[in-house]
Amino acid sequence: MPSATFSPSASPSPSATTPVVPTTVAAPTNAATVAVPTVPILPSPTPDVCSQLDLGDLSVEDGSQELSVDITNNSTATIKIVYVHLDWPAANIRLNKIELDGEEIWGAGDNSPPTNITAGWKPQDSRRKIDPDSTETLIFFFDASAMPGPYSLGVGFDPPCNLSGGL
Repeated sequence: MPSATFSPSASPSPSATTPVVPTTVAAPTNAATVAVPTVPILPSPTPDVCSQLDLGDLSVEDGSQELSVDITNNSTATIKIVYVHLDWPAANIRLNKIELDGEEIWGAGDNSPPTNITAGWKPQDSRRKIDPDSTETLIFFFDASAMPGPYSLGVGFDPPCNLSGGL
């Protein structure tokens, strides 16, 4: 057999330097099917409605027979007033009615403080609702000029939330 000699000036053979790479790979014909568990997609948590409600400052204008407060609903849910607790100065004589944004929601009256309202609402429930992203004014009407204080107010809502404040 003749011996091979290496010559530095000889160019390499193309078949000697090019690796052989298969261009296609056959897939197995009877591959097993693997069950992949389905992960349920859970709804994103609903923001806490209560943390998105705000009871503004209670206010009485000089010589007025009214106590007013703004309620702001920054949530995505409509809220409904279900109870009101108001402790007020007896010098105001009598609590006559309550309005929410100009609509009477309660008119049974009370002659002595404190007043706890859980019933006796005007029949139209829609009058006690505050829509999402809105502010409405709750106004308490008295027989005499409203004293500058002290007042203590608690308002309960559906969905269950409570706000309170004082003056």
